Amino acid sequence: IEVELDLDDMGTPVDYLMLPDPLEPPVPAAGNRIVLRAQAGANGVCPGTGSCLLVADITSFETAPDADRDGVPDVADNCPIDPNGPLACTRACCDQLDGDQDGYGNPCDFDPDNDGGESLLDVSWTLTAAVLVLADPNLDHDCDGGVSLLDVSLMLSEAGTPDKPGPSGLACAGRIPCP
Repeated sequence: IEVELDLDDMGTPVDYLMLPDPLEPPVPAAGNRIVLRAQAGANGVCPGTGSCLLVADITSFETAPDADRDGVPDVADNCPIDPNGPLACTRACCDQLDGDQDGYGNPCDFDPDNDGGESLLDVSWTLTAAVLVLADPNLDHDCDGGVSLLDVSLMLSEAGTPDKPGPSGLACAGRIPCP
């Protein structure tokens, strides 16, 4: 996280400090105060030797858009409409699981054969995997580690929806592999 500080209170930022990521709670927000430790001589910030504390009032704080509020910015989120990140989950999907590495997270990807849309073939694959109790991460839409009738039900509920697979915030979505 990069923090821009106006250390001389003259309206001109004079220093940039890098903080460890992720920032420990509380999350910075306008009106809060942040305390940073800087080394002596760091861009002329601390006089003398050793270190000093910098105290700054936060007047504004901007974050990248995160529509599903899962802690993954939309541009890096493989499923920006269904939470599947560290701050919020859809079912057990909390880690951006993408079973077939096509750039669409499992809660948003109901196209296991990657032909661009859901079909009865996709449903058939999921049903077969559930009946045979296969552990196919590509068909695990609830991210519980296996394929079950819940995955088949999720597949049937999404079949034919115009926005599936996806959306995805990843530019490489639809190409395999898409990290």
